[in-house]
Amino acid sequence: MKARTCLLFVCMIVVPALAMFSHHVPTEVWSAARAAVCDQVGWDEWTSRLSTESAAAPARAAEQVTPVTSPPPQRVASTGADATAGQSPTARARLAALGAAEIETRPLEGVPGMHVASCRVAIDAAGQLQRVFHAAAASPAEAMVGLERQVDAWRGRLAARADAAGSGSR
Repeated sequence: MKARTCLLFVCMIVVPALAMFSHHVPTEVWSAARAAVCDQVGWDEWTSRLSTESAAAPARAAEQVTPVTSPPPQRVASTGADATAGQSPTARARLAALGAAEIETRPLEGVPGMHVASCRVAIDAAGQLQRVFHAAAASPAEAMVGLERQVDAWRGRLAARADAAGSGSR
């Protein structure tokens, strides 16, 4: 019973506390603790074998890599830059006006003939919190229009909530 209580305490209190505060622990303390545990348990041989195997893994993986034939994603800044081929400049301009950043369109992997558009919109004034939107369609222009509709609807819901909160406090 005491062993179960101790295990429960470690799993419920100690492990989350270590996860929350591990970035405050000096590296010397981590190194000393790691060395003490490895000496006691005898993991030195195991970790050295693991590190040599993991060092060889990228070489084996490089031999198995096949080249990707899809074009890289097209990133266009939201500052009103020229729209890329096949995209609606009006949808891009409306997205930029709605505060969208990192507007991107690319072919959808694994689904031939489909394209996905995505963007980020700041939630707070500082831009620390952002919401990501995605829309898929048969063409880049249709994906951009779908993306613009999503962002516009989200902005409309935020405005309706703000109006309801403002009228409710009066």
